[in-house]
Amino acid sequence: PQPLGSSAPQPSALKSGRPNSQSQNPKPWIRSVCSLLCKFKNSRVSLWGLREHEFDDRDDFRDPSQDEVIKGINKAFRNGWRGLMQIALRVTVIETAESPGQDDTDNRKHVNEFLSSLASFPYLTWFELSNPADGNPFLPLDSVKALAESLGQCRCLESFRISEYRFDPGHFVMLSDSIVKCNNLLELHLVGCRIPAAEVLHLAKALKDTTIPSQLTTLLLCDNGMDGHAISGWADVISDCTQLRRLEFTCNTISSVSASTRLVRSLRSCTRLYELRLESLGLEAVHVDGLSQACSVMSRLICLDIGSYHRPKYDIDAHVQALRFHNKLGAGVVDCLQLMQLNLLGSLYLSSVGLEAAGAKRLAELMERLPKLEALDLSSNLLGDEGLRAIIPEIHHCTNMTELFLAWNQFSGRGMASLGEQLQKCKLLETVDIAGNEVGIYSTRLVKKLIPLVERSLRVISLTHTGLHPQAEELLMMMTDDRIDFQFTTVRNPILDSDEDTASEAGSVPVLD
Repeated sequence: PQPLGSSAPQPSALKSGRPNSQSQNPKPWIRSVCSLLCKFKNSRVSLWGLREHEFDDRDDFRDPSQDEVIKGINKAFRNGWRGLMQIALRVTVIETAESPGQDDTDNRKHVNEFLSSLASFPYLTWFELSNPADGNPFLPLDSVKALAESLGQCRCLESFRISEYRFDPGHFVMLSDSIVKCNNLLELHLVGCRIPAAEVLHLAKALKDTTIPSQLTTLLLCDNGMDGHAISGWADVISDCTQLRRLEFTCNTISSVSASTRLVRSLRSCTRLYELRLESLGLEAVHVDGLSQACSVMSRLICLDIGSYHRPKYDIDAHVQALRFHNKLGAGVVDCLQLMQLNLLGSLYLSSVGLEAAGAKRLAELMERLPKLEALDLSSNLLGDEGLRAIIPEIHHCTNMTELFLAWNQFSGRGMASLGEQLQKCKLLETVDIAGNEVGIYSTRLVKKLIPLVERSLRVISLTHTGLHPQAEELLMMMTDDRIDFQFTTVRNPILDSDEDTASEAGSVPVLD
């Protein structure tokens, strides 16, 4: 357990100590831990459950071990244990049993009992509730009420996180009124909750009247469907967040230029930020000057994401939805970087911002000022061979580069072949994404250039929709082992392909197996 008042450890640091849920039944060790809690009533414990458990198509959407954690905590609580410090659960609150008499599946009463007991844990500093993939997306009303009643009495709570749970109209307001009572709150995460705009605005106005914004260090409000009014309200809150370290507003539907302008201006007070993500917000070229002024005062920035949905793990429907609000900053986005102190920047995501060749040339001039850059995403910027020739020779300045995303940039086969040669200078490169660039007859030459990288450090290669030659495909198959993830199945690009093209060619896209 961490000392009271310290920041919670990152789950990855605890991963090695957890049982593998796929290799053994997790219930016995959870029951043993919870039995110990009943015996040692004064122990202070952090329970992470199986927070990072990955669900695949064969798994039930509910992790049974999470139910065991909740039942164990309830039992220990009834026996007098009050030492819970941090709890992170990935569990679905089932509205009704799947079939009559199936009590083990209906975990609602256990979850509600646990939520009602939160106020009785005097040392609780971290609460996290996330919804597994394909679980019931809505948090039932009685669970919301139980959480709201307890949350208002958790005086030591420093971190409150809810992910992928949605709220029916009117329900989140109850939770908002309780959040503002947590006077020690340092971290607020509301991710993928799709909260109604009026209700998330209500939370912003309530926070504005407290001292919480002045002490917040982390604010994540991703994928909540905020409109211009809600963004404007949160801009007023952010202007008071002088201690903020992490800020993420990705994938909110800003449709008002004035709201976007207010948000950008509010960033000037966040001088201590080390991570800023404004992905897919609908920012335009008129916001470049404001962003430049804000970024110029962020001397500690390590991660900057002002692109548009760069992560390939998202499903294609969400990707297309996000493209309606992708950032159209143009080549002027490089101005933001020119005014920044770049010596600490480790991750830079500029996907689909409209750089083109002109922006690539301007960015190339800054590469020598990025000695610690580890991840660079320039996907879907229509760089062409001209932009590729400008940017790639300067990559060698980034000696720590491990991830490079250059997908869907209209590179020619000759340009792709030269790219393979230049990438050999990146000694630590682990991930390369060059999907959607037609390599054609230069396939074999490109793959041969990648072989030294594979032998040295490369672990993920994405060559989807590149028209690989069969001979190059065979070379890839020969290199494949358990350490390397080759992705060369053909997919369509929603950024470049119009709806008409998709409709006319659906089902006719060739697949390389």
